[in-house]
Amino acid sequence: MYALSMVADTILQDGSPFDFSVVMHFVNILSSRTPAELNGCQFLVYKSFGDVIGSYSKWLSSSKSNIKPLLLFCASGISKSISSNSCSVALRKLCEDASSFIHEPPILDILFWISEGMGEGNLRIEDEEEIISAITHALCSILDKELRKTSLARLLCSSYSAVEKIIDIDRDELLRQNSSAYAQALNIAVRGLHRMGALFSHLAMSITSGLIDDDTISVLFGIFWPLLEKLTQSSHMENTSLSTAACRSLSSAIHSCGQHFQILLPKILECLSMNFLLYQRHDCFLRTGNG
Repeated sequence: MYALSMVADTILQDGSPFDFSVVMHFVNILSSRTPAELNGCQFLVYKSFGDVIGSYSKWLSSSKSNIKPLLLFCASGISKSISSNSCSVALRKLCEDASSFIHEPPILDILFWISEGMGEGNLRIEDEEEIISAITHALCSILDKELRKTSLARLLCSSYSAVEKIIDIDRDELLRQNSSAYAQALNIAVRGLHRMGALFSHLAMSITSGLIDDDTISVLFGIFWPLLEKLTQSSHMENTSLSTAACRSLSSAIHSCGQHFQILLPKILECLSMNFLLYQRHDCFLRTGNG
């Protein structure tokens, strides 16, 4: 598998037909295994296969019957740190190359299953952002306007609950006094904000290419801003990682929304100014306000 991924450029440039049946045979076997059935050595195999899938995604995804097992394989490989990067990159390439199939209901179910399983915080933030960008790209290719809008809203809401939980802790002093539980909740919220930022960052590119309409952007910002407003009014913003992630996601949302955020501009600037006055060592509030 390693050798096959190393010679990918040569094989792809040659353009001659290549038999991937052996690759798909092993993909089907591995993707049918539960995480409990896999050990460390097998996840090294996942990493190698992930590299191959990423390198040959255009050819592999040309057959509709390959899409489901390939996505299930990526979903399994993402769950372990040793293979998460190669499988998240492979997922992104599949979502880019299989746009004609990716919006079908069984495929969307797998993508939502992947996105909704990231709340445990087991992955690197960079891999989570890669995965969300991949799924956002796939959802932006949905031709039906209403389905596209509801699918993107569902993807955004998969990260919403992670931030919502930290806001709830502000009303529960007992939870806040438990340092380990509070640190875990903060980490999950930070990751949720990064995923939201990744979604909006990708939307900004889709708007430029004309794939996303104004109504969809308005709906998504309408989901995002009330949550972020509550967060900025909480005492959790004293945490540097959380405040930085919040500002980053807000900046990404603003850049993707264009003129849609203008009506909320006074309120947004008020929140940023208030937090800068409270936590002056956090220059992210100032940078976001200037941006």
